[in-house]
Amino acid sequence: MLPDVRYITKQDRKLTHLKESFKDAKTYGQLFDNILGDTENKISSPDGSSEKIHHFRMGFAFHIALDQWWPKQIYFPSEFEKIGACLKLLDDILLASEVDKINMEDELALPYKIKFLDLSDALIEKWYNFVFGYIKKRPTLQNIKEMLVEGELFDEKTSEEISREVNKIFNESDVRNKLQDMYESFSWKEISKNQI
Repeated sequence: MLPDVRYITKQDRKLTHLKESFKDAKTYGQLFDNILGDTENKISSPDGSSEKIHHFRMGFAFHIALDQWWPKQIYFPSEFEKIGACLKLLDDILLASEVDKINMEDELALPYKIKFLDLSDALIEKWYNFVFGYIKKRPTLQNIKEMLVEGELFDEKTSEEISREVNKIFNESDVRNKLQDMYESFSWKEISKNQI
């Protein structure tokens, strides 16, 4: 969840998360379908593989829909500006402890072009290098600060704050248990019917 293109490109979240896709969507399933439709012919890969582009678009749509849904399942102070990074890191750490390491080297070897964001090749390459390293290394409670600084997502001070906050939240058993219960009961089929 964390390797969000906007952290590296510093673009407005409305652009990277396709706010226009929300306009007629009443459920998370409709939002997912809108995003798939809105990204058609707007993402390409160097080898022209339609299957890989489809996988990328599916991941893109799922990220945005899940991003919208899951913070609503648990209360966090909205005034904490860095809460998005904290939530995503918690998400990734908990999920990484549940699943085997996925080999995504073939998928990540291709720098997809996200045409509607008008990104330079250098920025896309920078993002992909971070995504590749992130998946290969995997976030842990111990290496959060190092990964955020290395990826130039945040400065050292902010990375330290995020690291402390994630550790604090993770070590509060009520919060951690609620998050784990949510993941264990997660069913996209059911959530897709939920109202946004």
